[in-house]
Amino acid sequence: MKNTGLKEKHTQRPKLHRPLFALADCNNFYASCERVFNPKLRDRPVVILSSNDGCIVARSNEAKALGIPMGIPVFKIRHEIARHRIAVCSSNYTLYADMSNRIMKTLRLFTPHIEIYSIDEAFLRLDSLTERDLRRYASKMRDTVMRWTGVPVSIGIAPTKTLAKLAGLLAKRDPLGVYSAAESLMHANTSGPETSSSFLNEIKKIPVSKIWGIGRRLAVTLNMQGIYTVYDYMHADPKWIRRKLTITGWRTFMELHGTSCLSLQELTLPRQSIISSQSFGEPIDSFIPLKEALALYTARAARKLREQHSTASLMQIYITTKPFGSAPRYANSAIGTIDPPSSYTPALISRASTLLESIYRSGFRYKKAGIFLTGIHPEGMQMRLFDRYDVRERQIMQAVDVLNRKWGRGIVRSAAEGTLQRWHMKQSSVSSRFTTSWDELLHIVL
Repeated sequence: MKNTGLKEKHTQRPKLHRPLFALADCNNFYASCERVFNPKLRDRPVVILSSNDGCIVARSNEAKALGIPMGIPVFKIRHEIARHRIAVCSSNYTLYADMSNRIMKTLRLFTPHIEIYSIDEAFLRLDSLTERDLRRYASKMRDTVMRWTGVPVSIGIAPTKTLAKLAGLLAKRDPLGVYSAAESLMHANTSGPETSSSFLNEIKKIPVSKIWGIGRRLAVTLNMQGIYTVYDYMHADPKWIRRKLTITGWRTFMELHGTSCLSLQELTLPRQSIISSQSFGEPIDSFIPLKEALALYTARAARKLREQHSTASLMQIYITTKPFGSAPRYANSAIGTIDPPSSYTPALISRASTLLESIYRSGFRYKKAGIFLTGIHPEGMQMRLFDRYDVRERQIMQAVDVLNRKWGRGIVRSAAEGTLQRWHMKQSSVSSRFTTSWDELLHIVL
């Protein structure tokens, strides 16, 4: 009986580390969203431009292979664009946000434990899976997202969030788009800490700056200590790590060794400040259009407040001309209280307009304006004894938000935002809002 027991013990698969994290990362997200609705862009280099079509903020793999750098002004590479037939798209954040929402909803079908880390990334907990199920389940997840949304996703799996980030980098190189560091680490640990594994071999090639939370500046310090790769960081002196890199560096060190120090943030905490600003497509040289632009930005900030069921009690607005050039320069800001705290768009626009009047100066060509909301509190909180929460205002804005979500953002808006909006940012190559506007649905000609 003892021999049978020993045989069963040796043939049984060892259990994986717990907890188990997966990072789902959309590949070239902005470019992929554009390709979903424009198949002509597939296998063609694509770049996405910033607000006002200024700089490159996203690139497809084909554009990266051509050496197109991130952040470069588009006018500097006009020759390369023409030479390599690079497709240039204006940023369409309405489309990207909606596609992101669809992807996250799809991922949530595979596990309720999800942390939306950014517009194109999410951490998931897969603790209940065995080693044998990992790649199969992740592949099914990836295939479902691709089939339902058209956006390719890479999935990295590991026992900690920091390792999952690194596994995500390796997943982008994998033909199947899935990489499990959990299996490699498990087999290495069962055979000894120095046992070679595919993951440990891979991280010898990854620069230390690629570690989540390290960054370029800290990487310079680490390089001076002879720490150039992820593998070097894992095998650095623990005492030096703890003494020189404080608790954050120590947690990263522990995470790289398979000890989870960063939990899944399943609940999104309310933001304690909200900023809404933008450069104008054309400079503004009079008060009315400047007031309209600020009203639009204020309405956006108010909507964000309501989305997290909050109110704001303090507002700051600013205006500025171009910081360079021969034209006269001027920049100023003003701060004011919102009493009582509110998320009611008309009230916030009125307060912003009053602040604008106090700092506006004629004779200048303004290039940018913005609003900053802080002093944020939960909706309905009574700040003073005789403050009264206006339920009617909340109901009005709730109706406006519902209509805008259903029929397209801006279908109902304040008259203070204007109608012509000639100052609106330049988007000469923007795609349609295929998923959020009835007027811009995709037309298929047979």
